[in-house]
Amino acid sequence: MKRNIKIIIILSIFQNISGFGTCAPLIPGCWYILPKAGVAPTIFTDRESILWIEPLNGFENTRDYDANNDQWPTSPPTGLNAVETILFDTGICLPKFKDAFSNRVLHIGAEVGYNLRDNCLAYADITYDRAHGNTACFSIDQKDLGNPPADGNTSTIQSIFNQTYSTYHQFGAFLGARYYFDRCICNRLSFFLGNKIGIVHRRRICADTNIEFDDEALSTQHINIEIAKDDNTVGGGIHIGLDVCLCDWLSAYFGAEIVALCGLKTNRQIPMPINEATLNYVIQPSHIIPARTGTMLQFPVWIGLRYNWGCC
Repeated sequence: MKRNIKIIIILSIFQNISGFGTCAPLIPGCWYILPKAGVAPTIFTDRESILWIEPLNGFENTRDYDANNDQWPTSPPTGLNAVETILFDTGICLPKFKDAFSNRVLHIGAEVGYNLRDNCLAYADITYDRAHGNTACFSIDQKDLGNPPADGNTSTIQSIFNQTYSTYHQFGAFLGARYYFDRCICNRLSFFLGNKIGIVHRRRICADTNIEFDDEALSTQHINIEIAKDDNTVGGGIHIGLDVCLCDWLSAYFGAEIVALCGLKTNRQIPMPINEATLNYVIQPSHIIPARTGTMLQFPVWIGLRYNWGCC
């Protein structure tokens, strides 16, 4: 008899401490608001090569050499239809997200939701992500036809690109649902998981570009390139987290997500200026086609405070 009483007392103490199954995590009919902040590391799942549009016959892109006035034009091509052109694969990919931008992506947002049952709710989520631009460098070999242009004078020069990217801005609006497990540890903690889907707007991305050459006789060029345009795309993901009950109307939240977005809407044709003075015999692209990116994956990690109201 005494042994049975001890077992009952121990089980009672354990139940009071653990609280498993003793408290529903949500009160049906309640509304809540949840401001949150954190970071959202981001990656491109794929990066294609940057393409150039070049003249099919390199000699047609020379500028000043016109000995007989009938062999070489005095002006370089100014558009896609000026001369026959080809696509030249530079072999250079768009930088990784962490190289083009700071990967300490600021992630802030706010949820407004409604408790449907003891363990599930529906919510709307507004988010904003921001990352400062970095400077990325790469080099491309260009063909120098020589002076005067001739097969025996042909050589290769290296063009060095230093690109400083503009700040990355992203705005999101999502609808989602979340499931909560019963509270434990003194009826304070509840783990949850959920999903969401919505629309994301991204601001355009520009790259302030300096082009230097390994030949001291060639002058440095400076241009500003619009890498990607403003765009709207769909996005969605899954998340897990922890709800820590502070009192009946306030909880602390810790969350981690995986969010997938379509790739950047890269600009498909960017006119390139011709070096007026020094690149007289170097094959120059008339246009550049920035590399496409694959799906963007973000990994937001955040903390927040949930305030409940309107409970029955």
